[in-house]
Amino acid sequence: MTTETMTTVSSSSAAAAVAGTSTRGRGWRRYRARTFYLFASPWILGFIFLTLAPILYALGVSFTNYDGASPLWRWVGFRNYVELFTSSPAVWQSLLRTFVYAAIVVPLSVAGGLYLAVLVNRRIRARGAIRAIFFVPSVVPIVATAIMWRLMFNRDAGFINGMIVLFGGEKQAWLADPLSFYALIIMSLWAWAQA
Repeated sequence: MTTETMTTVSSSSAAAAVAGTSTRGRGWRRYRARTFYLFASPWILGFIFLTLAPILYALGVSFTNYDGASPLWRWVGFRNYVELFTSSPAVWQSLLRTFVYAAIVVPLSVAGGLYLAVLVNRRIRARGAIRAIFFVPSVVPIVATAIMWRLMFNRDAGFINGMIVLFGGEKQAWLADPLSFYALIIMSLWAWAQA
């Protein structure tokens, strides 16, 4: 190596050091996007094949007369939807109940989650216990949660009816209509409290 080449190499190294970057750092930036997609690809592929593709397939099938068993089907357009919305008033009742459920649960779960997040980050007594209680819904398996709520809503020996009777009320059939709707809201708020 000549003196002139050594001077050029050392001056470029010095310039990179002054700028706070090295040639090694520039190489990482070049692969940064590729690395992101490499690490994100399992989720992206799972979303495409396990969520997006089934939704698009179901949407496409909804415009046909396919019954799930017969290999023969034909395009019927919006006829299935017209028949669905005009055949029974139960469809409209179901849609109304779904809208009411969402209108109650979504704002309460967001507000409750925000309140709990603020609560667990304050310096208060029993903060550790509050954090543990707050985290319980995310670690309890869904089957155990369903059994727990079924026992709590039991008409004869449930905790909730026990509290109602203790304060002078009458036992309620929580798991029968129309109270089952409100029981579902209570369970959903408890489960989504960590969100």
